[in-house]
Amino acid sequence: MIDELLIEAAAVVTMDPDDRILAPGWIHVRDGRIAAVSARPIDVAGARRLDGSGTVAVPGLVNAHTHLFQTLIRGLFEGLPFAEWLRRIYHCGLGLDAEDWRVSAELGAVESLRSGVTTILDHQFLHDGTAWSDAIIGGVRATGARVVLARTSMDLGDLAPAESLEPVDVALAALDDLLGRHRQAIADRTVRVLGGPNTPGVSASDGLCVAAARHAADRGIGLSMHVAESPVALESVARRYGVDGVVRWLDGLDALPVEPSRRTPSTSCPERSRSSPSEESPSPTIQSATSSSAMGSPHYQSCWPRASSLRSGPTVPPATAARTCSRS
Repeated sequence: MIDELLIEAAAVVTMDPDDRILAPGWIHVRDGRIAAVSARPIDVAGARRLDGSGTVAVPGLVNAHTHLFQTLIRGLFEGLPFAEWLRRIYHCGLGLDAEDWRVSAELGAVESLRSGVTTILDHQFLHDGTAWSDAIIGGVRATGARVVLARTSMDLGDLAPAESLEPVDVALAALDDLLGRHRQAIADRTVRVLGGPNTPGVSASDGLCVAAARHAADRGIGLSMHVAESPVALESVARRYGVDGVVRWLDGLDALPVEPSRRTPSTSCPERSRSSPSEESPSPTIQSATSSSAMGSPHYQSCWPRASSLRSGPTVPPATAARTCSRS
């Protein structure tokens, strides 16, 4: 049976090429997809009707960078210096199983939807083959939200546990596996899969950065990476490769696709910038050759507002989360 919904007499922000605002406007939704938008009343027999008078209807927001597994462990390590916080996050994430990852992703997606976010890019850097990637995709899709899963990789670093490091060929094979198994959802535009080096120069070598960029170009997919997210990245690139600046180093490797024809969006997570200011802010450099920018969740605050801030719904008892992270 076809599900028909009419949203009537709202102020509709279309985001079409002409940036029209229809006030009032009507939206026809059929089986969860927008079928029509009009400045005139739409009449569909048998449709459910939602009075939009006095409201504004806008397209769903996009969270362009987050880590959904941290929904389940938020608040445990606040106030620590960035490097120590990150070390504990690594170990903590490895202590979760696939069901923990799924539940955490689903809870984070529910919180997102309640804030108007309907598309979520999850930057994943810890792996158990592809099991945790599948768990993230499944958890988000269970809520109806779209998911962009960035399966990024690490192959070096002092902070990352040894078991979290992957040979380049293993990482790229896992990415291809995800692209193949989620082909239909990708075609339906409910799922996207990206690759990328996790934190270039810190947890990802020059070889991984180059291989990830070439693989992405060959597969026609995007990249997600933490670029100069803290002074640690600048120091690491200078020490390992003798280059002053992460963006400059990546550009020299041809691992940062910023040609005008490729239009790479950049993402800013503002809370991280305040908590761990970097001497090099990549966004202006990248944006000078790109056409768009986006916002992501604050990393340093474990990505999402505390569960206790929700008006209703499940919360995660700190003791439960602490037991999960006993390895850290």
